Amino acid sequence: MDQFKKEPTSIDGYYYLLSCKAMKDWKEYLDYSNIIADKKPTIHISCKPQKVNEDLLSAEKIYLPYPEKEHPCGVVLKPDLVEGQDYMIINESVWNFFSKKYPGTEVKRKGIVDENGKITLVPEMHVVT
Repeated sequence: MDQFKKEPTSIDGYYYLLSCKAMKDWKEYLDYSNIIADKKPTIHISCKPQKVNEDLLSAEKIYLPYPEKEHPCGVVLKPDLVEGQDYMIINESVWNFFSKKYPGTEVKRKGIVDENGKITLVPEMHVVT
């Protein structure tokens, strides 16, 4: 879990979004509360994360000004998402951990790190409207 507390891997660069629902499911799946309490965890198969980040994606078909499939804005998000409630911003190593273990959609956005270490997503890269 220390990986989630790491400093950003770059000052101004690309970051990944991870659904708070996926994180909650992952913690329940691994019985995280017992792990941090130094107790033996019980794996809860029914809580295994499925299709990570699907709850962040817009169902609307929107014309994108970025036709390249690999472009970070190629994944259209719901317009009313709230950081900390719907998603968290993570670095590449954390995304790689999740994406190797669980299926889902990569959501990559440009971010700027302020002097306090807080990552702010560049607005035009956050949600395409």
